[in-house]
Amino acid sequence: MLAEYPLSLRQTLEIADQFAQASAHILDLRVEKRASLTDREARILEQCEDRIDKIVAIFRSSGIAFLEARVDALTARILAAIQAAKRALHKVMNFEQAVATAEAIAHLAAAVLTKVGTQVNASVDALLVVVADKGAALKV
Repeated sequence: MLAEYPLSLRQTLEIADQFAQASAHILDLRVEKRASLTDREARILEQCEDRIDKIVAIFRSSGIAFLEARVDALTARILAAIQAAKRALHKVMNFEQAVATAEAIAHLAAAVLTKVGTQVNASVDALLVVVADKGAALKV
């Protein structure tokens, strides 16, 4: 059996809170752009919000653990990527950018649930590629 390396309560809540804030940014964007979004577009953004919110609830109730010991480095990469995504959501120019960012955030949240560092790192990298198109990428 593989060893799990749990994050501290502080680290867990910090990650959960950052994902929750990212979800709130998606909500703000959806509400702000309501007049220009089709029903389908608004529904897609809302589905991303819902996926993120459900995962946040799991993090808060069950904690976060990884299957590798380098949890501090992984935590820092996750937090930096979410910050970059939140900045990118303020700069989106069209629906495709909004959805790509929202889906990449949701994908990262799901990757964190897997506990597998390589999947989390791949999702961080994918999110950073998406936000790089909006000039908000960070090197993490």
